[in-house]
Amino acid sequence: MKLILTLQDKLQNAATKMQISRLVNSKLAKYSDNIRKITISVKDIPQDKQSTMKQCSIELLLPGLPSMQIKARGKDLIQATKRALQYSQQQLAHKYQLGH
Repeated sequence: MKLILTLQDKLQNAATKMQISRLVNSKLAKYSDNIRKITISVKDIPQDKQSTMKQCSIELLLPGLPSMQIKARGKDLIQATKRALQYSQQQLAHKYQLGH
């Protein structure tokens, strides 16, 4: 399972990348044999004059199946990533008929 992470409008440091990598491994560990590549992209979405939300897009490349694209929003980077990973986990469980 290969992980590609891109963050827009924010510096990507090693601690953030490691934290997201741990989240991905904890949420999608039992599907690691069924996933070839995970691409995570996070960008800012302006809401009001002072606040911004983050949108996390996850693309899963699955062998023998069409790739999945999931988007989720959150108030910060970690919340948006957790939501997108949770939705990804639900979709993978549905596709492979495995329990949560």
